[in-house]
Order: sequence, then C-alpha cells, then structure tokens
Amino acid sequence: MKKKPFSKKKSIVTYIVCGVLIVALAIGNYFAGLYRELITVYTSGSDVVTTDESAAVCQTIEEEGMVLLKNEGGLPLSEGAKISLLGQDSVDFVYGGSGSGSVDVSMALNLKEAMEASGFEVNETLWDFYDTGAGKDYRKTVPDETGAGEFAV
Repeated sequence: MKKKPFSKKKSIVTYIVCGVLIVALAIGNYFAGLYRELITVYTSGSDVVTTDESAAVCQTIEEEGMVLLKNEGGLPLSEGAKISLLGQDSVDFVYGGSGSGSVDVSMALNLKEAMEASGFEVNETLWDFYDTGAGKDYRKTVPDETGAGEFAV
C-alpha cells in the first residue's frame, strides 16, 4: 500500500501551526525570564527566593534604612507634645496597597486626626502648607523604567 503525500493545503496548515508555536514559545521564554523568581516561588511552594542579586538589593535597602537612635529622655513623647508632620505624604497618606491590601478610606482618620486623637498637638501652619497651601502640589517623582520620563507617585 502506497502512502499518500501531504496535500499542499495540509502542508501550509502544518507550517502555519509550527510558526505560531515557535512564536508563542519565544514570547513565553521571554516572559518566563522576566518573572523567573515569581514562577519559582509559585511552583516550588516556597515564599522565599534568594538570588545573589536580590540578596544584594535587600542588604542595600537595610543598610540605607537603619538608623541608630540614642534616647536621652526624648522618647516616648509626652501627651500634649507639639509635633510637626513633614512632607506631602503627611497629608496625602497611603493607607494600604492594591488588590487584597486595599483599604476603604472613607472611615479612616488622616494622619493629623490620628495624632490628635493620640493626644498630640499638630503644627497647623505646616499642615496647612501641605494640605491647602503652596506645598499641596509637591509630589515625589520616580524615573520611568521605559526611559520616557518620570511619573508622580
């Protein structure tokens, strides 16, 4: 019995399917490389992935964030102490993250209200500067990773 050769139509379909698979594999390989740590965490069942690069970044963050304080009677602050809340973030407070970390802020106190509820006196002049005055438009900017510029946070 003689085998029938592929028809021209079947050959074209086979080439198209192979081409699509090759492109899908190339794209998948690219994104797998970008998200390899997340994929490793998900597939290994572990919450911690340590690579040399991530360990170095963590160490740098820890070193830059450490502050050694010597308490010579300044802390804890006594009730009624006058405090100044500095920076735009004091009035533009971040209450949570996104997704499952999101927060309904309709019932949340702002930082000034929380400090006053705790018995502290907040510097009204500085608060007004950031809340409604000249400082209300101050925003931190973060470089855009695409190189297109910066965006406000």
